[in-house]
Parts: sequence; structure tokens; C-alpha cells
Amino acid sequence: MDTEIRKADQTEITVIIETLQRTIRASFTGFLGEEEVGSFIESGGVERFATEYLDAMEVLLLNGVIIGFVVTKENAIDLLMVDCDHHGNGYGSRLLEHAENELFEKFDQLRVDSFRDNTGANSFYQIHGWIEEKEFFDPEYGIPMKRFAKSRGAERSSRRVD
Repeated sequence: MDTEIRKADQTEITVIIETLQRTIRASFTGFLGEEEVGSFIESGGVERFATEYLDAMEVLLLNGVIIGFVVTKENAIDLLMVDCDHHGNGYGSRLLEHAENELFEKFDQLRVDSFRDNTGANSFYQIHGWIEEKEFFDPEYGIPMKRFAKSRGAERSSRRVD
């Protein structure tokens, strides 16, 4: 797999938005519902997020094509997403390991919030050594969430999941 991770570029914003929208529809509709996902996308939420966090975004490229994203803020992973057409191939694990390595250079403890009902993502984090800390209700999005944490030196699972 010929992959590269690098900072996102302003010229890629359209591809980033289209990939995020398609992957959100494919991955989130099952647990959030079609109406909720459609409303978020139609409201411009993806465009706002991509524009606001472009400077903090790194992209994963496969043979020069963007297939994944990671956004970090302080000691947190704010977004980690792989194009729905590339799930199950280890690309999410590659992005997560990259983000962890960068963040652990500055912080001893990391966190990530995930939708409570996103069982795929929640399992992914747990397989990679993240520990569930708590469930909470996110008033901004009006949805139940889970917070996971990982400390420097925590064992990583050798199992590859995406």
C-alpha cells in the first residue's frame, strides 16, 4: 500500500468535503438515522467543519488520492475518518497510529469522543488500547457520546481493524 500522510491543502477542500459527506452518509445513517445525517449535511455542517479545521487536518493518501482524514486539537483526536470505500484495509489503524505518535510527543494522556451508538468506531478504539472513560450527552449535537482515553505507553493491540 503506497500511502502518505500530510497536511491538508486548501486546494483539496472540495475533495475533502465530498469524501466526508459520502462517508458520513454511508457510516452514520445506520445509528443516527437518515433524517439526522441528511439535515447535518444539508445544513452545511461538513463544509463548516472542513473549512474551520483545514489547518489542523492531515490527509491520508493512497496512490495520491485522499482516502482519510485526522484532525487533532490539543490532546484530543477530533476526527478520524477513512473513506467508506476503503474501510477494513488497515488505513484507519495507520491514521490512528500517526495521530497517537504525534500527540504523545506533547501529551501523556489522549482522548477521543465517539458517538455512543457507533459500535464500529468504539470497538476500533478499544482494540487499539483506548479505554472507555464515560458516557455523556453532547448538547451541541443533541446526541449521546462516549469518551475514550489512552495513556502514553499503553499497549497497542496487534489486531488490525479499520
